[in-house]
Amino acid sequence: MNRFAYILCWVILITPSIPILAQELSLEEFVSMVMTNHPIAQQSSLLDQQAQRVLQKAKGSFDPNLYSSYDQKQYNDVNYYQRFDGGIMIPTWYGITVKSGYERALGVYLNPEEILPEAGLWFAGISVPLARGLVMDQRRTALKQAKIYAESTEQERRVLLNNLLYDAKLTYLNWVQTAALKNIADAVTIVAERRLEGVKQRIEQGDAPAIDSIDARAQIINFKLQQTQARLSYKKQLLELSNFLWTKELIPLEASDLMQPATVSGFIINDPYNADSIVNLVEGLATAHPDIILYQYRLAHLEVERKNKMEQLKPRLDINYNFLNESFGELGAYSFNDFKIGIQFEMPIFARRERAEVKLNVIRQLDTEYAAQQKLLELQNKLRQHAIAKEYLSTQREQMAKMVMAYTTLLNGEQARFDVGESSVFTVNLRESKLLNAQVKQVDIAMEYYRELIHLEWVAAML
Repeated sequence: MNRFAYILCWVILITPSIPILAQELSLEEFVSMVMTNHPIAQQSSLLDQQAQRVLQKAKGSFDPNLYSSYDQKQYNDVNYYQRFDGGIMIPTWYGITVKSGYERALGVYLNPEEILPEAGLWFAGISVPLARGLVMDQRRTALKQAKIYAESTEQERRVLLNNLLYDAKLTYLNWVQTAALKNIADAVTIVAERRLEGVKQRIEQGDAPAIDSIDARAQIINFKLQQTQARLSYKKQLLELSNFLWTKELIPLEASDLMQPATVSGFIINDPYNADSIVNLVEGLATAHPDIILYQYRLAHLEVERKNKMEQLKPRLDINYNFLNESFGELGAYSFNDFKIGIQFEMPIFARRERAEVKLNVIRQLDTEYAAQQKLLELQNKLRQHAIAKEYLSTQREQMAKMVMAYTTLLNGEQARFDVGESSVFTVNLRESKLLNAQVKQVDIAMEYYRELIHLEWVAAML
């Protein structure tokens, strides 16, 4: 049976959370739950939808546009004027706007330029920017930037999920560590209590001095203090773990005491990184890390903006040309002799605002490039730091395993001597304390090793 069948098997309605009952929750199962159900994981999928809507909005600037207007003035039974103007405008990628429409004007007091045939006048024509707006305009700028943003959301999603898994895995490691320390504290306390019972029997038989019972009780008190602290840390860590446990319906789950993590001895994270692979990771950060790629997208976004700013330095020179015809749809009736033409020209004399905007854009690009270089260097150095720390901790793990084995042998030997009356409770307690400290340190070093491995994969954005 899949282990997920054990999780969500008991619901307590007196609390807003749902306790989880499980025999054991492995790291793989925990990560799978986080990636499937956590709100941030689901939030990351919204980035793609948001990008598509931004792109749709930018494309909307090129949608055909229908327009119309109607004005009429009637006074003392006199039709002063009655004007209608309507049509369609179709913007194109190259800055040219195609338009077609119909105009009609009637009335006694029309301006001379508004006098039209009684049936009205159809027109069809284009508007062409010959200087500013020919190479780039605001609509094309917005669409190109929207496409860049749509491409960048995948990297933003990688960063979001990488950070989520980083926090989740570290929380799971802390859970494993506190559970291991709690188990060690429970075990040594039980052993110390059994030893006290044995000491009492020996005192009653006259084989040990009465002061040995005081020494044994002091050891128990010391161990119970450590046991209490270990249990408190474990309880706190369970609450931390609950921050990452959700159902698909976004109902928060509460980790219970009955749920157990993997043991330290059974907890393994694959470490495929040797010296050569670390070098490859460091070299690949410049092209593969999402933070660096996002800087590249920002530079591309600024470059599109720069081209549009440069376009504003040009003078505006727009030409409008419309063929005129009284009959709709008769192409042969259009004549080059019947037309309406217009030219608009403007040019800022000093262009100080436009030149300043171009220079500000260049400054922002340089600022982004410097930030990208600094970020890359920091990532490379952090990667090297965690790789070095991981190697040293790997050596320390081996040394601590030997130390624990040595202290275990010493304690067993001292316990054997104590059983035959050749040692004292004080010496046994001393050996036991040293073994306890070594076991705690062994757990700490093992977990620190895995933390460095997770740090390394987080820096490389490989979680």
